[in-house]
Amino acid sequence: MWRFSFRQIHGRLLGRISRAGDRSMKALGRALFLDLGAAILIFGALVHHPALQQCGLQALEELRSYGYSIPTADDPVRIYPAGTTGSVTAFHAGGWRPGVISLRENPQGPAGAEVYLRHELMHEASFRTCNGKLPPWAEEAAAMRFSGELALQTTVNQPSLSDMETLQRRIRWGAKLNKQDYRTLSSLVALHGWPQKPCGISEDLEKQLAVQRPDEDAAFSYTLIHLLSGRTVESKGDTRSPFPPGSLLKIPYAAALKEGVGSSIGEELAASDTTRLLQRKGSFDLGVFRRIVSIVRDAPLGQDVPTAELQGKGDGFWRQYLGERSED
Repeated sequence: MWRFSFRQIHGRLLGRISRAGDRSMKALGRALFLDLGAAILIFGALVHHPALQQCGLQALEELRSYGYSIPTADDPVRIYPAGTTGSVTAFHAGGWRPGVISLRENPQGPAGAEVYLRHELMHEASFRTCNGKLPPWAEEAAAMRFSGELALQTTVNQPSLSDMETLQRRIRWGAKLNKQDYRTLSSLVALHGWPQKPCGISEDLEKQLAVQRPDEDAAFSYTLIHLLSGRTVESKGDTRSPFPPGSLLKIPYAAALKEGVGSSIGEELAASDTTRLLQRKGSFDLGVFRRIVSIVRDAPLGQDVPTAELQGKGDGFWRQYLGERSED
């Protein structure tokens, strides 16, 4: 007959409970792993890179621990190989739109595909969590921080005044960041950091970039000017920050275009992009333009020009409809 003391029995029970708990935790971990695994669907040649799947699972777990909403088995994110046309550079190594990520298999530069996967997964998590509250430059900053790409920089210096002013203007105009803007922002985030909490914005960088958060007065700014006298009738919001140079004639020109995507035309107007607007002259309706400017008596641009003659004119003639006299 075996005899055990209370202490021995208690110890054995605790051991069994502990082992059972370990098995339960391992089972839970496997369940979570499988759940996250189903949240990432990889296609094409990228399926031959198992490290991508593991990297993606780890990234999703990190994002969830920070408080972000992440893809699930019912609403996964899909990852496809990026197209092979064009210049394959580190700057274009990844792309994102809601629910879809594209990656280069072997991007140039020091960062591997795993870094760009983390970058794009942050965009996906931000989209699901922040509901568009973050401006594009802040989303990029958050993705830079999370991806690990900042650690790959060999030297980091405070950007020049010129680069800072360029980035400030592009943020103010809502323009897409180009390669130099990206480098400038990357240096700023590396030097000054970025908050880890979901949808957070660095107050330090906001001040350095002179970014104004929208409020009741600044969310919509305008200046109403009397067309004939030039007198300012009314103004509201931010009327001191610099806006893109350009003529107000670009507005009736854009309104007279019969074709084109409104959002694209709007971006060209916001940037006062004469060159791109001129490329749309084939869909320009002079009749509509004349009706818009006809409120100004004897306006030279309100004169009729036969369609065949108008289409035969060079860009120098067309620029007058955009209020431009020479190349920008």
